[in-house]
Amino acid sequence: MQRGFIQSKLADVERDELERQARAARCAVLRMTTGAGSGHPGGALSSLDIFLLLFMGAALTPSPDRILISHGHTSAGVYAALAQAGYFTVEEVCAQFRRCGTPFEGHVTSAVPGVAWCSGNLGQGLSVGCGMALACRYTGQHYHVYVVLGDGEQQKGQLAEAQRFAAHYRLANLTAIIDCNGQQATGPTQAIMGQDIGGEYALHGWQVLEADGHNFAALYAALQQSRHSTQPTVILARTVMGKGVAGIEGDFAYHGQVLTLEACQAALEEMGAGTHEGNNWHVSNWSKSGDRHGCPHFRYAEDTRASPHFSTNCLHANPALLIDSGSPRSYAVGEWVANRTAAGQALAELAASNPLVALDCDLGPSVRLDMLATVAPEKIIQCGIQEHHAASLAGGLAASGVITFFADFGVFAIGETYNQQRMNDINQAPVKLICTHCGLDVGADGKTHQCIDYIGLFANLFGWQLIVPADANQTDRAVRYMAGTAGPAALAVGRSKLPVISGATGEAFFSGDYRFEYGRADWLREGTDGVIITCGTLVSRALEATARLHAEGVAIGVLNISCPLALDRQALRQAAATGHLLTYEDHHVRTGLEALVGAVLAEDGLCCAFRRLGITQYGASGAPEELYRRQGLDVESLIGQVHLLLEDV
Repeated sequence: MQRGFIQSKLADVERDELERQARAARCAVLRMTTGAGSGHPGGALSSLDIFLLLFMGAALTPSPDRILISHGHTSAGVYAALAQAGYFTVEEVCAQFRRCGTPFEGHVTSAVPGVAWCSGNLGQGLSVGCGMALACRYTGQHYHVYVVLGDGEQQKGQLAEAQRFAAHYRLANLTAIIDCNGQQATGPTQAIMGQDIGGEYALHGWQVLEADGHNFAALYAALQQSRHSTQPTVILARTVMGKGVAGIEGDFAYHGQVLTLEACQAALEEMGAGTHEGNNWHVSNWSKSGDRHGCPHFRYAEDTRASPHFSTNCLHANPALLIDSGSPRSYAVGEWVANRTAAGQALAELAASNPLVALDCDLGPSVRLDMLATVAPEKIIQCGIQEHHAASLAGGLAASGVITFFADFGVFAIGETYNQQRMNDINQAPVKLICTHCGLDVGADGKTHQCIDYIGLFANLFGWQLIVPADANQTDRAVRYMAGTAGPAALAVGRSKLPVISGATGEAFFSGDYRFEYGRADWLREGTDGVIITCGTLVSRALEATARLHAEGVAIGVLNISCPLALDRQALRQAAATGHLLTYEDHHVRTGLEALVGAVLAEDGLCCAFRRLGITQYGASGAPEELYRRQGLDVESLIGQVHLLLEDV
């Protein structure tokens, strides 16, 4: 069979070979799931023919096609098909499936060769596929993206967002194949939540094809037709839950229930598994040890980020990008500039000499993407009010080698789309996120739009870098840094204009020779009596309080922590040596600087008086200064708290 579905139809001999391999793969699915004592055999068996045809027929050169599995619980079917395609052996995957310390996890993961994206929650795969398909326009590559989904999954709202986007941008190199087996976890799909799947895709502008999902010739014909479409294509593959095992066909109970050893052995014998010479098919011979078996195709690392596997269908973690960061822009002392404005200006300047794009969810002027739109409108990808889709889309683009920024309000960029950003993290997609309108600084929009938990949310994720800059100069340099960093990175800024921060001698602190270094804290003021530890919007207020305290003869230092997830322990030790520390933040008091700094003090055995100032309840509508005063975060309150701190022993 020629790769890329370019021949007009599937030859009889090719069809016969695929059917032989499908029988062997179905046996492997049963061995995997029953051997592990868990899994999802029903959907794995109904999707298996789709998987096998894709892995055998997708193009490998010159640019490999992308194959995404959105309904990742069908992993046994994916692994069985990949084994037939030669990525590893059947024995290896049957012995390792769902075993601790092996790559063959219960939901598909890119630690396995041939898997392009770790899938988790249903409904995100098509958005990621849109990103990978769209990336061709920016990288100059030519490949097709195939996304396999379940029919129950179509109930997810994010899929409608992806459908609209794909049609709007005419992503003709995108094909969705839906396993329409009519069953889901607790019953028939139409009884649980009826929908006209084909009608919905057609309404959004897709080419809709139907095929027997267990007929290789029919499936091939549909895939071949999709290669010649001028619009995105969806193939409704009519399948049977548990296909090939007479006792479970059409039974939704086997969505997540496995066969007993006795039933599995009987099914294997019924399918003629015993006739496969050279394979150890009998149940009693299966490995139950969970030990790793040597794999000739790849070595598995505990941390999948470091996995050295290779696959022509698999994406790799991006190395540090070679970018032209340009000359930093310097804002003068005395200027008042919003950090979001400085971020937008830096992005516009970076776009002049770098192949980057920026995603917008109908908020361009507010998040300052209008600056980029003025100089390079072709680099703006308008997603509409579709934040969930945009977050996953950003992951697909970034994982495909496109420098991808996504600018949005903090409540949407991380609060609303937390799981999408979590999946971007798991997949090491180097998304660059600009979260604006963070904290009480949002003001009159009120509590629903005041993102007060962004540090805590990002702290839950293992790979994200988070930068909370103090002024326009630090913001400018942070954005330039983010563009070239290898992993996902986020910038969190407020809404209001802030004064340019000056050093002790009056010069702009983050200008001149200053170079942003992730994880390094900045001593804005030295002090021997105590230290205010702060970040972002409140830094200028901390400096104002410090100046007034110095006039009273109280020597208080100010330590700017712009990287709260990578605390500068040396600076914290120096601060703790004064005997008095106070964290001061425009953030939920229990999940931001206070929690992170307090943990370091405890871990390092640093003994000092310690107080915290932060947001203690949801905000209201009003000017930021009024909101700060209401929660004891204004300058007067800060000064009062410092005096109380100094009384602590």
